[in-house]
Amino acid sequence: GLSVADATGANSTTGTPIIVPSNMLGTTGSIIEAFSKGDENEYAGNLVCTGNTTPLNGNKLTINTNDAAIICTLTNSRKDLVLISGKVFN
Repeated sequence: GLSVADATGANSTTGTPIIVPSNMLGTTGSIIEAFSKGDENEYAGNLVCTGNTTPLNGNKLTINTNDAAIICTLTNSRKDLVLISGKVFN
């Protein structure tokens, strides 16, 4: 299933909850983010999920029978900017 962020707040979005059908249990899906504004290369993302019995493998989440309500949070932090200063001689 696909969950698209449907609300925007101060530096946060909330995705629509997904009810996983029983035939999807034991499968693995990818959690991805698409930037519509700004440059994704300027940010470092950190994905954390709770309620899942199988640890995340990068951005891949496996959903198991014993999992509780899984909540995933993707936090973007702006990367440090590099400032180069000096004199230019012509």
